[in-house]
Amino acid sequence: MADKDFFVNIGTSRKAKNCVYPLVNGEEAWIFIKGQLALAKKSIHLCFWVLESDLELIREPKDTFKEPRKRNKYTLYYILNTKAKDGVKVRILLWQIPVVPHSVYDFKTRISGQIGHFEVMYQPHPTKTIGSWHQKTIIIDDDIAFVGGMNAKENDWDTSAHKVYDYRRTRHNTSAGKRKKMKTNIDLPDFLPKHDYMTYIKGQIVTDVQANFVERWNYCISQKYTYYQNATKLAKPKLTSGFGNIPAQITRTIPAYKPQPAGERGIFYTYRKAIALAKNYIYIENQYFRSQLLAADIARACKKNRKLRVIVVTPPDYLNTLEQEDFWKVATFSSYWTKQACHTIRSAMPDFCLFYLQMSALDKKKKRQFFPIDLHAKIMIVDDEWYTIGSCNINDRGFLYDGEMNVSVQHSSAKELRIKAFTQHLETKCPDKIEDAIKLWIDHAKKNHIARKNKKKPVSRVYPFNQNGPLLPIIPSTWL
Repeated sequence: MADKDFFVNIGTSRKAKNCVYPLVNGEEAWIFIKGQLALAKKSIHLCFWVLESDLELIREPKDTFKEPRKRNKYTLYYILNTKAKDGVKVRILLWQIPVVPHSVYDFKTRISGQIGHFEVMYQPHPTKTIGSWHQKTIIIDDDIAFVGGMNAKENDWDTSAHKVYDYRRTRHNTSAGKRKKMKTNIDLPDFLPKHDYMTYIKGQIVTDVQANFVERWNYCISQKYTYYQNATKLAKPKLTSGFGNIPAQITRTIPAYKPQPAGERGIFYTYRKAIALAKNYIYIENQYFRSQLLAADIARACKKNRKLRVIVVTPPDYLNTLEQEDFWKVATFSSYWTKQACHTIRSAMPDFCLFYLQMSALDKKKKRQFFPIDLHAKIMIVDDEWYTIGSCNINDRGFLYDGEMNVSVQHSSAKELRIKAFTQHLETKCPDKIEDAIKLWIDHAKKNHIARKNKKKPVSRVYPFNQNGPLLPIIPSTWL
């Protein structure tokens, strides 16, 4: 690993003294976050694409069948409100969605911003139309941070078991009676199983996460965006003390705007550099896989190194089916670009296919049903040496002009993350050697494909597919 350098000279520099710990799925992430929020003494800074104040961070089984008012203490709003009453400054920075009136935004957050109980601001994207501020970060006391792909929405919670009929995967206001029907497989939960990542960060790169928040926050005040009257301008953060020994870098996609006139595309070039350095394997989980440039990079890497293994996990880009064999498939606006990315890699790696995640369960009539996992992850792991986790999707928007943030880590803990992800998806202990792990992955995918066709119990959650789509693009890739 010593002869490789995965970091890029764009944006903030790599820093050597950090602790970065990946948190997989909502249950693990929100328990950790709640514990840190409770310890806040000075400030809590939240930066999200969307925030819903009724998100329950903790979903104890013993409290699941209590009515909503008795579960209020677990909601994000209750926790933030409690800290604000204790004198902690709570600041929330959200994307201002084009055309949508403020009356549609989360009520408790909006009112808290109006009266100054929290400091809240909504930032429009410079494009005014197709771009968004998509970063998901939390900074507590300028000392620790969380960076990843999870929004603070009610559906951003699930266990790593992803049980189909998990009655806790519901809205806060869902009644106890309705939850009991979910427990007995009569009704489905409000939300599909969901898979995603956050990271806990302590150390020097916390400064860079906070600097991003300060840059955007102060700009919003200067532009007199919504509720700026109750917002306090923030000082440039000081370098956070080192903690741990993990080399890491905060990378961003930033659209061109006044604080960054040329914009920033560090995430894109980080992905490209990591692919170029890959020797053994590239593992990707992403909500979208539409970038033609990244697909071309992977194809070049495969042509250069015929032993390179590539696994890409992404949801099928159809509206009505997950099955490749189904004759009638309704194309999405984006399916052409997903298809093209897949075909580009296949030109260099003929047996390449995509994979998706799916759960299975017996319904109330004891018939086997299959349910897709809502894959919202944005991670890539290379050679058990490096990984990135963040908010950036593999599409033109994420790489070129949405507001995004990832953390990149070059450390042996990349292997631990790979084994944890494979173990969850394969529902068995992941082999230590990547060759054996990928062999097991392919074996499971083949067996699960047959099980799905025959309505039988699968061995795990991994399924193969080849993306089809229209002959010509429906809309430009830069809109996606």
